[in-house]
Amino acid sequence: MPQRALPSREVEQKPRRGWLWGLIAFLVVVVAGVGTALMLNPDALTREVAVPSVSELQQITAEEKIRAEGLVPVVQTVVGPDDETVGRVTKQDPVADQRVKVGSTVTILINIGPKKATIPANLLGMDLDAVQKELKDLGFTNVRAEVAATEPSSAKPDEVLDLQPVSGASIALDARITIYYAAGTGSVPNFFNMTKAAATAYAEQNGFKVKFTEQESTETPGRVISQDPAVGEVIKRTKVITLVLAKEVIEPTVSSSPSPSPSPSKGDD
Repeated sequence: MPQRALPSREVEQKPRRGWLWGLIAFLVVVVAGVGTALMLNPDALTREVAVPSVSELQQITAEEKIRAEGLVPVVQTVVGPDDETVGRVTKQDPVADQRVKVGSTVTILINIGPKKATIPANLLGMDLDAVQKELKDLGFTNVRAEVAATEPSSAKPDEVLDLQPVSGASIALDARITIYYAAGTGSVPNFFNMTKAAATAYAEQNGFKVKFTEQESTETPGRVISQDPAVGEVIKRTKVITLVLAKEVIEPTVSSSPSPSPSPSKGDD
């Protein structure tokens, strides 16, 4: 009897079904193997390990050491001092030697140093109050002001002459910043025996202003014979110094008209 030819669809489905049954058989074997392993080692899913000590280690080293024990590192950064602990573990949780399940997390705190800001440029020459406000607005908390040991004669009162650290430095917000400013004071120069022009030029050279008056004197006319404030006195440069110039003494004139004749007496009549 002649055999009946199978439809083409049935011929195609047979290999596919064979592949599917093969995959199912493989999975059964794998599951059975895992089950057998768990039966032989029931603590495999609940195995515990001691948390390693990672305190003071660099971040990368600490993470590697935690992973080596089958644990998961969790990194948290904290603001801290600007010292040798920057970039290192300052605290861990759980603590070292505590036993935990494999796969547990270990949190480590890393010191990233203090918050910083940059001292602005162009602060020199500004008024002290303005500089202090600008630094405060940037978050600096340790700013102090000191009178400069020396100052140019052209310096204005409260003019900022120097900064430590210098402008452009990136420092911690709690680091000390010292502002050196001009007191705007100076010692009164000696103007004695100077002419008006010379005294004016010398005053400007030393950062002072002067005004003049005159007084009769036997000294050389047009020369300074006194000053107020006195030589060497420390004053604000905004105070005007008064200089007195010698003025020629004018002698009183004597009349040359003849004396009046005596009037005749009655006896002469």
